[in-house]
Amino acid sequence: NARPPVVMKVKVSYHGDIRRVGECVQFVDLVEFVKCSFILETFKLKYIDDESEIITMTSQSEFDEAIRIASEERRKSLKIEIIAAENSENPSITPQGFVMLKFPPGEDTIDDVDDASRMTEDMDFQIDEMKKNADEIPTSFELVDGSYQTLKAIPADIMRELKLKQELYPRDLAGYGANPPFADWPGGARVAVSFVLNCEVGAERNILHGDNESESSGMEYGIHEVEPWPGQRNRAAESMFEYGSRAGFWRIMRIFQERNMLFTAYAVTTALEKQPDATQAMMLQGHEFAFHGYKWINYRDVPKQVEAEHLQLGIQSIESMTGQRPLGIFIGRRSFNTTQIAVEEGGFVYVNDCYSDDLPFWDYEYTAQGFPPVLTIPYTRSVNDFRFSSSPGFNSATQFFNMMKDTFDQLHKEGATTPKMMTIGLHNRIVGHPARAKALADFMDYISTRDAWVARRIDIANHWRNLHPPNPAKFKTRTRPS
Repeated sequence: NARPPVVMKVKVSYHGDIRRVGECVQFVDLVEFVKCSFILETFKLKYIDDESEIITMTSQSEFDEAIRIASEERRKSLKIEIIAAENSENPSITPQGFVMLKFPPGEDTIDDVDDASRMTEDMDFQIDEMKKNADEIPTSFELVDGSYQTLKAIPADIMRELKLKQELYPRDLAGYGANPPFADWPGGARVAVSFVLNCEVGAERNILHGDNESESSGMEYGIHEVEPWPGQRNRAAESMFEYGSRAGFWRIMRIFQERNMLFTAYAVTTALEKQPDATQAMMLQGHEFAFHGYKWINYRDVPKQVEAEHLQLGIQSIESMTGQRPLGIFIGRRSFNTTQIAVEEGGFVYVNDCYSDDLPFWDYEYTAQGFPPVLTIPYTRSVNDFRFSSSPGFNSATQFFNMMKDTFDQLHKEGATTPKMMTIGLHNRIVGHPARAKALADFMDYISTRDAWVARRIDIANHWRNLHPPNPAKFKTRTRPS
């Protein structure tokens, strides 16, 4: 399943005679432009004349010579072929492309008004990207300099300085950039689809659980959260949660069982403990349990030691019930310490408290402290039934279905060359209602014949670890800011 090579044709137009190209473009500009725009480090540039090589350009003098030849032959363009070396991080990718420097000829070669009009049209900057077996993906370049349109790139010394600053910044804003890794999902699937069922009923805030107030979020009150009831039970809030455990959960289980699909349960420990029949049903069907906190509370201000104790209690309880410790973790309303606590515990294969990508990735932040890289499987807040109880949100099951379908369709389209991952967040008290459950079932039927790999998150994690192990060259030497 090697990714097809990408062929880019970039047409750059200039005012004036081709002999003046040297006044607005230097060879170093061209090199930096190719590096930045095509994300390449090692490549060759060749001047092509009628598809035959004329000059391999490695210096300003050879670039000038190519311009001289084109000028003498009264050519309207200078076609430069980019031959890229094999990409070391993605060996299946061999990008190649062209930069077309196109000029209106001098006045002595404009024969008529139509020719002059055509040359004016040529001055418009155009980009054509062609991908084999794929649709067009837009790209843009900045190419304007005074009265001439010229190749522009960040100067090499400034780029190096910016890259260094980027490395030192404690957030990763770049990600995979223009060249995400080839996922190579099983069966040649274009999209890996992960269904996540949040199991929270019975773990929400309640004075019965030792909390000082009732739950106030994630219910059917509409876009506004209800005010918590300090020191009192809120029977209405309790019953909205209970719909999930009494009715919604079993409807969802039937939908997945009928389609032979599996989900990952984001399992709050005290919720599983209060619903042994549901816990056993998920075990028997082969669904995965990932740790979702000991209680369904906001851990933002919980002391690190207390959060770590909750983690240990939760792991031990889930393992005692299911026979296996959870290998993934998602807290949701996390603290700044959550991921570090999970890393220090040492038994998780992947973490989920992240929304920043369409693919799994390795987080090297804690390698500076001697810990291994953290495999991160991003979660979602956009394709999530929780938006029925938040703003902006869904107000109909049709909107929910369309959001799932449109997201899948776009990722499936991109997946022709760069397979992606899609997550759907579910809650039995929300999606378990009949109309919403039907929308979920319809979406599952829709993707069943469309090159999708429906997988538990542990299966995605294991696939990624085997195919794309961590890169030791990216281990950090910096320390985590306090």
